[in-house]
Amino acid sequence: GLQHDLRHGQMRMAATVEQAGGGTMRARVDRSGRDVRASLDARGFRLGFMSALANLTDAGAAVNGTVDGALSLHGRTDDPKLSGALRARDVRLAVPNVPSVENGRVDVWVAGQRVDMNMAAASGTGRIFTQLTGHVPSLSDARLRGTFALDDVPIVTGDRILRVKLGGRLAAHRSNGGVDAEVVLREGIVRLPDVTPRPLHGLPSHDDLVFRQGRWRPLSPAVDAAPSPPRLTVRVRSSAPLAIRGQPVQATLDLDLVAKRRAGGTTVAGNVRVHQGTVTLFGRRYTVDRAKVMLSGRVDASPRLDVRLSHKFDACTFFVGLVGSAEAPRVVLSAQPDIYDDKQLFAFLFGASPDGDQYDKTPAQQGLDLAAWLLLEEVQTRLRRALPFDTLAVDLGEGTQTGRANVTLGKWLTDRLFLAYAYHHGAARDENTSEGLLRYRFLGTWLLEMVFGDRGNGGADLMWTRRW
Repeated sequence: GLQHDLRHGQMRMAATVEQAGGGTMRARVDRSGRDVRASLDARGFRLGFMSALANLTDAGAAVNGTVDGALSLHGRTDDPKLSGALRARDVRLAVPNVPSVENGRVDVWVAGQRVDMNMAAASGTGRIFTQLTGHVPSLSDARLRGTFALDDVPIVTGDRILRVKLGGRLAAHRSNGGVDAEVVLREGIVRLPDVTPRPLHGLPSHDDLVFRQGRWRPLSPAVDAAPSPPRLTVRVRSSAPLAIRGQPVQATLDLDLVAKRRAGGTTVAGNVRVHQGTVTLFGRRYTVDRAKVMLSGRVDASPRLDVRLSHKFDACTFFVGLVGSAEAPRVVLSAQPDIYDDKQLFAFLFGASPDGDQYDKTPAQQGLDLAAWLLLEEVQTRLRRALPFDTLAVDLGEGTQTGRANVTLGKWLTDRLFLAYAYHHGAARDENTSEGLLRYRFLGTWLLEMVFGDRGNGGADLMWTRRW
């Protein structure tokens, strides 16, 4: 019901919503002059209706769950006081390009200008945790601080599913000019899929199904015109190296990016830089000498790449470079000493070797090596699906007729500690046949690596790395 007395500036409003199944929400507002008093009470109120509202705005979001609790507001209209608590259970949230949330628990407490929120939810096989504290003197002046943690959360990027485990802190400030936010990522790990996914199965056509493009929109330009979005600035940076783990890539990186949304569009500036790591290309492992992605902050500008990989043969060190824009990168091949032509360098990239007599093989022998490598890649892929190892590699040497082969099994026990076992078939008398590897990363830029084998060969390396 609604009562409004214009002569005395008084208004009273009361509303009750009852859902099938027992959910209820009651709201009441009393205003007299510049004094206002309002209350909101929810008991088992289901949030499914919010999905329909999101579809009206093309947001494409789906929300479900139940809410219980009460909020009260009282005081002057220009400075009201809000207090109370709300509790949401069995929350499910699906938003495009964002990890879905289910079985969520959200608790919100409000006391004056302070707002506290705790959230815990599942996302696939992982978990998401968030703790936030806000200071809200007014709707146009609000500050928010908190922490978050992702524990083995799946994130879809293109046709791949990444597994993310990281934590961090965030801070945001809203003023009349817009919103400024900063997200700081602590040390974490991103696991890449070992298997390249195949295309999804096609859907059969249906004669009774008609697809229509677009949505109905009003004809009035004044109604259809979208207002300019509020100013938004978000900085995302890492306070410690982030680990990337997968069969083709083992690396640590840091990032510092600033995204800005203005009336003219959205821009991103900053860089992503690899500290150290390895990459496997065509069955051969390369060391990452440098790798950097740079964004200029201009609208529609393509990121710039500066990447150099290296592999040490006995006869030379082979380099693979990737430079220029991400839309049209340029591949640069070189070697040290500089005694090889472009044809030879191209052959090195696809599996040939400058060592021994491998480079003098006939085309038929080189084709046999390529076929053996393709078969070996398929075998390794199937084994990685069945065995609980992060690293499973079989290396036939620099050719199929060398009489040597290496098998390596490795596992990341924690985000910092890696253990591996390697077996070397055809090793010389003074070389290890079996050996163990321990790799431990600490203090962000330090790496301890220890190797010891069955024939007494071993050693330890302590490395400190600084990039600029």
